[in-house]
Amino acid sequence: MMFVSLVDVRDVDASIIALWEKTGFFSKIKELGHPVILWGSDSKFKKYSNLMFNDINDLFSFVKKNDNSVVVHILPDQYFLDINIVKNGLKRMHDSNADYFTQWEHCRLPVGIGIRAFSTNKLLDFSLKSPMDVIKHIIKCRQDFSVLYDDQRYVSFEDSLLDSRLSLSTFNTTKINNISYDLQGFLSIVEDGDVFQYKEDVHNYLMDERGIPSGYGFETLACSDFPTYIMFDITNKCNSKCTHCPHSTTFVHNNYETKYLDFELYKKVIDECKGREIHFIRITADGEPLLHPKLVDMVNYAVEQNVGPVGLTTNGSLLSAYKSKQLAESDLFMIDISLDAINEETYNKIRYGLSYDTVRENVMRLIDYKAKSNSRLKIMLSFVKQEDNIGESEEFRSYWESLVDRVLFREMISNVNAVNIKKKRVRNNRWPCAYWFRRTVINYEGVIKACPVDWENGTAYMPISESSIYKAWHSDYYWRNRMEHLNDKFSDTSLCKGCQDWEGSPWGLGYEKLIKEL
Repeated sequence: MMFVSLVDVRDVDASIIALWEKTGFFSKIKELGHPVILWGSDSKFKKYSNLMFNDINDLFSFVKKNDNSVVVHILPDQYFLDINIVKNGLKRMHDSNADYFTQWEHCRLPVGIGIRAFSTNKLLDFSLKSPMDVIKHIIKCRQDFSVLYDDQRYVSFEDSLLDSRLSLSTFNTTKINNISYDLQGFLSIVEDGDVFQYKEDVHNYLMDERGIPSGYGFETLACSDFPTYIMFDITNKCNSKCTHCPHSTTFVHNNYETKYLDFELYKKVIDECKGREIHFIRITADGEPLLHPKLVDMVNYAVEQNVGPVGLTTNGSLLSAYKSKQLAESDLFMIDISLDAINEETYNKIRYGLSYDTVRENVMRLIDYKAKSNSRLKIMLSFVKQEDNIGESEEFRSYWESLVDRVLFREMISNVNAVNIKKKRVRNNRWPCAYWFRRTVINYEGVIKACPVDWENGTAYMPISESSIYKAWHSDYYWRNRMEHLNDKFSDTSLCKGCQDWEGSPWGLGYEKLIKEL
């Protein structure tokens, strides 16, 4: 694998050229030992390189002719480019034979210090017009390319958000000449107001939290700072043994002891959420949440603290007239009721131990109460698609869609292999699991964990009594797991390595996105 360094000089003006001279920009690039190519054909740049292209086919022909297969993409305002970090990254790209390497998207390195590089091997047949088009194409068609994210954790979360392409006109010559233009030198001079955010034309592309086109990862600045979706599994007790649930298989036999989330620990989490951008607080369970004696108090406390919106997921069997009235009057945003069938015979096969007539009556009473009280409560019915009910999905939709606010169809999953499902894997290369980038779960023991379908707590971090959501979100544990997902390369101890449920959670979907629609 051979490399060329490419710098886009098309929009470069005199001020940028002056900064090149002050920062030794091209001297650093030449330290990489690669041929230096300029994207643009203005003769005034010949002092930096005689290799100039403005046609992608000419660039690809040169690369192929000279046995250079990888283009190292550098922007003209990356004055603080860190050559040592770039060299280390390109060695890893060479060793892994990746199609695309990035030290920008979600790699916790200040933008501008590192690089993005792409192999030209798979790109010759596409109608692309520029190197940036190539990068955008790879990101957009992420499943067709081998992408390697730099998984080294160079700096803190706060420092990683800085853009190192500073407007250096505010610094005097003496100060500039005394700076060593590496990561530490950069961090030593950054002051409030000295950074600016680089923007690209990213129409129709997913953006990461720093405004960079990205296939996967954090989608907003708020979510990179703190999970915008908090989920509580408030008990492990259930009054049913549904066929698609671990309560019908191994869960209740593995040292099972009924437990309820402590109300004070719940309040600790809600208090930490106050004042933050929270898209959804979800109260559910590895069981039935309405069995928790403090359920209504939990809903009320979150609403009173102005954290939310707040939703409840339930099997609906315990939604008595009194309980429904309590919840509807609590300013609860939504109740998601799992029903899974349109007739009693099918329901009895799937939701063992519950009464279809009782649950249906509870749902209808809630619908009626909402209409009469003019409540803002949203009602959603969910349907887990499986062998016993698949022929009823359209009838289910037709009957309920006009009565409730949303009918949700879910893919059946194994709950990280706790339930045997008959499913053929479609893809060999997987997308990352969004759970690590969007939500945090607090389980019935008060433990912070990443995965909502991890019934055996294999993704548990530590008790909330010993940490905080913020500390967990920025811990080495979360960082390491995120990078394993982004690179599709898992350690032998990772619960995620053998999980087959990721295909049931496409990256573009998500429960919190559905809530936003409601």
